[in-house]
Amino acid sequence: MTGGQESWEDAGLLAGVPDEFQRLWTPHRMAYIQAGPEPLREECPFCEAPKKPDADALIVARGKTAYVLLNLFPYNSGHLLVCPYRHIPLYDDATPEEVAEIGELTQQAMRVLRQVSRCDGFNIGMN
Repeated sequence: MTGGQESWEDAGLLAGVPDEFQRLWTPHRMAYIQAGPEPLREECPFCEAPKKPDADALIVARGKTAYVLLNLFPYNSGHLLVCPYRHIPLYDDATPEEVAEIGELTQQAMRVLRQVSRCDGFNIGMN
């Protein structure tokens, strides 16, 4: 490390070193980070995923208006995404039917994760 700047290689040496930030360090994501920016795509990856076979798209459950898929570069084990099939920019643009199914799929995923991984808790975010 020189001049206060860390290289990506040096950053790996700091994994597990406590500080006041409580960083989430996921070394397996380095392949994604080091690959650099991908060319901009016109299609939305969450609109394209349901068109693929479940195994190829990492889809683990499908509903009528929404589906659940594994995160390709998870922050932790069990990192899932619950997405509506319809492309909407914000959660409050979802229909009542979509909101209900997103909630039901989230609950179902939590039950399965609790049984499979014996996790102590969950973080749920919305983008």
